[in-house]
Amino acid sequence: MAQANNVETTSASSTSRILKWTKSNPGYLKFNVNATIFKEQNLYEVGLCIHNNNCDFVLAKSILKQGLSSNF
Repeated sequence: MAQANNVETTSASSTSRILKWTKSNPGYLKFNVNATIFKEQNLYEVGLCIHNNNCDFVLAKSILKQGLSSNF
């Protein structure tokens, strides 16, 4: 199961939360997923990276697709 330690910082204008990476339990994997939209090119990309509980690399994948919803 994914875990994160929350650290809050406060300034006069805003409050932000910083998430720090922590190890998962033995036998579990961590998935990091990111997405990017290229509106003018009508493209989007999704990438993921998987690590085990020792932060050893397991797998990475990136998918580029044509076509966006009309909501973008």
